[in-house]
Amino acid sequence: MAGDGDRGRRLGRHGDVDTRRLLRAPDVIEIWNLSGFTAGVLGSASLLGMLVGNTVGGWYADRAGRKRTLVASVVTFSVFTALTALAVGLYSAIGLRFVTGIGLGGGLVAGASYLAEQLPSQVRGRFVTYLEACFSVGSIAVVALAWGVFSVLTGPDGTVGGVAAWRVFFAAGILPLGLAVVAARSLPRSPYFLARQAGRTPRPRRSKRWPS
Repeated sequence: MAGDGDRGRRLGRHGDVDTRRLLRAPDVIEIWNLSGFTAGVLGSASLLGMLVGNTVGGWYADRAGRKRTLVASVVTFSVFTALTALAVGLYSAIGLRFVTGIGLGGGLVAGASYLAEQLPSQVRGRFVTYLEACFSVGSIAVVALAWGVFSVLTGPDGTVGGVAAWRVFFAAGILPLGLAVVAARSLPRSPYFLARQAGRTPRPRRSKRWPS
């Protein structure tokens, strides 16, 4: 970790963190001596994982249920984001980011299905659209939060307590694990999934409480 601290100076300027550089992890590119191609592969690993997660997540959700798939996806995404902080080289980082993407992709498809099946038909499309928009909003929020937090915590050498800032950034990915615990304990099962399990034909939900 000491070597990371020395090289972490590239992340900071006079104690301020340039979050754009933090998120692109140029120190990782230099430390691991990555070419433009290998850096692109590293950056695309999570996107490829999302493609797999969308496919596998949809298949698993039809068999195990939307809630179970959603919880498992959040756990996968959170744990492997945090484990990325321990990456020791290109191949370990690619593998960890790939599995992270699987969790994210599975969570997106399971979350959209779960929400659609919990809502009355007259508002279903609207709220599923809101859910998809939250993905972009969340990405922007992460950048803003990282900028604020790391501007305060990062020292002149570009480290947080002697640990390279990029490692701390990924380690913070363990926080959504708490959401998985809450979801597992409090979210009801999908009524559509339960109806199919019982061999009944699911009926569209309608409610006068929701404006059309």
